[in-house]
Amino acid sequence: MSVTTQICFSISCVWTYFCNMIFIGLMEGTGIARQLLLGSSRLHDTIFRKVMHCPVSFLDVTPPDRILKKFSRDMDEFDIRVPFCIEFVWKGLKLVITQMLQVYDFFLSSLLLW
Repeated sequence: MSVTTQICFSISCVWTYFCNMIFIGLMEGTGIARQLLLGSSRLHDTIFRKVMHCPVSFLDVTPPDRILKKFSRDMDEFDIRVPFCIEFVWKGLKLVITQMLQVYDFFLSSLLLW
């Protein structure tokens, strides 16, 4: 294997990794953010609909601040903690996928160069 071939191989590996990271990053930014917004809206609408359709006896017994506190705590949980956990898992998956593509590219390129 000549030096020029090795340099071209290294450059192709770097560009493949770079393009994979850009593509997966764009998918992460648009896809996950969109799904989290839809999920948050659905949760908000469902909770609000359930509170509006509850019996009057429940509203008489339960103070409004308790309902509001429960409502805001659930929304905070979904808006803050769930995206953090999803981002953590997604970054791990992204790392594994890009490493698998790099190994595949390395072996495919090395087989073609022989």
